[in-house]
Amino acid sequence: LERPALIQIVTAYLNERAKKPVSHHEKATTARPDIQMAIYVLSKLLNGDRSLGQLALLKEVDLRHVRVDRVQLLNVKLLGVDFRHASMRNANFAESVLTGSQFDEAVMVNVDVTDTTLDHANFTGADVSDVDFCVTKSRTDTNLSNLGKYGGARCVTP
Repeated sequence: LERPALIQIVTAYLNERAKKPVSHHEKATTARPDIQMAIYVLSKLLNGDRSLGQLALLKEVDLRHVRVDRVQLLNVKLLGVDFRHASMRNANFAESVLTGSQFDEAVMVNVDVTDTTLDHANFTGADVSDVDFCVTKSRTDTNLSNLGKYGGARCVTP
C-alpha cells in the first residue's frame, strides 16, 4: 500500500477505536497501547509532509496520556481531540487545525504552533514553556489562562 492509503487506514482506526471517551483512560496514567501505537504510526507516515497532512482528520478522539514528543503533524485537522495529560515536547503542529481540542495538564514544551488554528482550545494547567502563541493563525476563545508553566512562552495571559 502507498502512504496515503495507510494514512487513511490509521486515521480511520483512531477515529473509530479512540472515539471519546476511552474508558481505559479514565484511571490510567498511560494511553491505551493500541492508541499510542496508532498515533505513533500516523506521525511516522506523515513525517512532517504538509501535503500528506491534509489527509489526516481526527475528530472527537480521546488521546489522553499519549506520548508524542517530537511528533511532526503538519497541516492536519485535530478537531475536538482530548490531549489532556499528553506529552508532546518539541512537537510540530504547524498549519494544523486544533479547534476545540483540550490540552489540560499536557506537557507542550517548545511546541511549534506556527499558522495553527487554536480556536476554542483549552490549555488549563498545561506546561507551554517556550511556545510562541504569537505566530498562530487564529486563537478565538482560546483558554490560555491558569497555565501550569509558561516560562519563555509568548502571547499568553497567565
